[in-house]
Amino acid sequence: MKQSYLKNINKFIAKHPFIFVIVIIFMSIILFRLLFIPSVKYKNIYLKKLFNDEEVNSIAECFDKKMDNDKLRCYKRKQDYIFNKVKGKLGVDYLKASHARWSNSSNNDARSYHRDIKPFLFKFNNDYPNVYTMVIFLNDTEHYQGGELLHVKKGDCLLFNSFNLHKRGNDIAKENEDRRVLQYFHVFLNQDEHKKFEKKHSYAGHIDATNILKYVNKKVDLRTELEYFNLFSYTGVNYSKDSDYVTFILNDKVIGEADGVKYYKAL
Repeated sequence: MKQSYLKNINKFIAKHPFIFVIVIIFMSIILFRLLFIPSVKYKNIYLKKLFNDEEVNSIAECFDKKMDNDKLRCYKRKQDYIFNKVKGKLGVDYLKASHARWSNSSNNDARSYHRDIKPFLFKFNNDYPNVYTMVIFLNDTEHYQGGELLHVKKGDCLLFNSFNLHKRGNDIAKENEDRRVLQYFHVFLNQDEHKKFEKKHSYAGHIDATNILKYVNKKVDLRTELEYFNLFSYTGVNYSKDSDYVTFILNDKVIGEADGVKYYKAL
């Protein structure tokens, strides 16, 4: 009985080698993610209910502005207040960010595991710089740090190392409610760390493939593996060959600058 069963399997593989290869690939992907994705190298800083409902509503006013210039003026008014609130909670005197994005959508954005800063395959160190991504959640939603699912709440603020693999969650807490988050990138809490980072980092352009990935990812999403093995960095263009890590930027999506922080529609 057992030999007959094995013979049938061998016959199937011989007739359908392509299907067999696909099955092996999918099993390898599943096994890889079960074994390696659950852990992240750096712990996050989770400031729960940093902003009360009144403060969140005040910050979210910028989403309702129709014109980019009006949005930018709104961002400028909120930025100092936000930074001072975070600094006060953390007890630090230094907080600098390079760029920011306000996301107000329920689209496919950030559903794949990714790093906000991409190391190169043969240049990265075991110890990454202390550079953070800071996310302020303006409604209840979900967020993954590695394999850990965080049920974040309206008014929460999360700082995590930008080299950590992360992604947004799959659900919005309230039906038909858009995901509203304010994201600051290249956040530093120490000036010396900031200076060291800039010497080894460069920006790069990349192809905005959001609409393409939305359909490809329904079939198979390989970005997780590319990001994990630091291969996604090589999809950038016009980056410095001397840099150890790179950040992708779409310069045609910039809205404007507020006190040294560039605001983007998309990254």
